[in-house]
Parts: sequence; structure tokens; C-alpha cells
Amino acid sequence: MRMISPIFSNGFSKKPSKNWIYWLSDELENKYMRQYPRATKVFSVLMWIVFLLPSVLFVRSLVVLTWNGVEILGPLAGLGIIGCVLIGLGLGNIVAAFMHIYLGHLVTTVLMLSGVFILLATYYLIFFFA
Repeated sequence: MRMISPIFSNGFSKKPSKNWIYWLSDELENKYMRQYPRATKVFSVLMWIVFLLPSVLFVRSLVVLTWNGVEILGPLAGLGIIGCVLIGLGLGNIVAAFMHIYLGHLVTTVLMLSGVFILLATYYLIFFFA
């Protein structure tokens, strides 16, 4: 039995990794699922957790801010959720590397940085309008 290990691109490349197309098709994922059925279930649950965790933490922070008397506008909450989804996709891409479905370092970096930027801008606007 082979050891489960992540597949990353060689170094920081401007292009996605060679197997980025497998995010759109099921060929490689099905091959991995047949080879490691239990690990697939674990990584699938882990991928959902890392995808939803930033959104849950953001909503929790909005609830705490509301309890403390900060008035939050609806569009700002939506903007923050968009940032959290981008962060969750970046984290999910890292978990996907263990399933041999990785979009590359550039995609992960762009998703994470854009999500963090949107989230910071959201908090800035929330405190600016509060």
C-alpha cells in the first residue's frame, strides 16, 4: 500500500499545476477514491470543515459585534461572506493536494490573499460606519 502524500507543483509557478483540469473532471478523483476509499471520506469531511470554518468564525464575530452594540449593514455581511468563501476555497485547495487534485500555488495564494483583503476591508467598513 502506498503512502498518502500531497501533490504540489514544483516550486512557485505562474501556471496552475499539470492536473488542474481534474477539478473539472472526475477521472483522477475516481482513481484516488478507488485506491483510498477511507482516506477520501476523511479528506472530504476535512475539506468541508476548512471551507466552512472561516464563514462560521465570521458570522460568530458579527454576532459578538451585534451584542456589543455595533450596527452591521447587510451588504457588509455579504461582502465578508464572499471573502470567507475565497479563504475557504484556498484552504480546500490545500486539502485537495492530498487527494492529488491541486490547482497550484498561484491559485491558492490569489484565493487566500483576495479573501483576506476582502475580509479586512469588511471589518474596516463595519467599524467605519459603526
